[in-house]
Amino acid sequence: MSFTENDEQIRILSYALDMERSGRVFFQDALQRMENTYAAGAFLRIIEEETRHIELLSEKLDAAGNKDFGILPEFGSVLPAPAAYFDLGARADFVHRVKENPGCPDLAVFNAAWEIEKNISEFYGRAAGRARGGLKRLFDGLLEWENRHELFFRDFRKKLQETYSRAYLDSPWG
Repeated sequence: MSFTENDEQIRILSYALDMERSGRVFFQDALQRMENTYAAGAFLRIIEEETRHIELLSEKLDAAGNKDFGILPEFGSVLPAPAAYFDLGARADFVHRVKENPGCPDLAVFNAAWEIEKNISEFYGRAAGRARGGLKRLFDGLLEWENRHELFFRDFRKKLQETYSRAYLDSPWG
């Protein structure tokens, strides 16, 4: 069986939609385990953004079934600011609280979130490389969005791992 270009685009959009839904479920589940209110607030914001990704992909998948990718939004107006998840005070408080309680689940959750966002970013990079026209703009916009998520979690992953390591080196038995 051979696939048409439209069939391939539908498969890519379906996969992207599944990844976004899985990511949103992860963040919703992880939100229940977050001990830090600032981290919970950041996760709520990311859940909202993942929901928007799902809406965009659903619209395009419906349009692809009709072989009409339609008019795509300008992504610049809907992209979050890179530091929109935590302000500087919240960052410092979050890292301080992890230092006080290195056994809290926030480190593991942030590490898993970084892996998820990294994988999604890599997928959108590959998808954008294969797509053309409006679909390429869609994947380029989603790639930029997910790159910001990945950068946010990568930055905290490094800070939290350093804090966590120092806390156990200074006092390995609590």
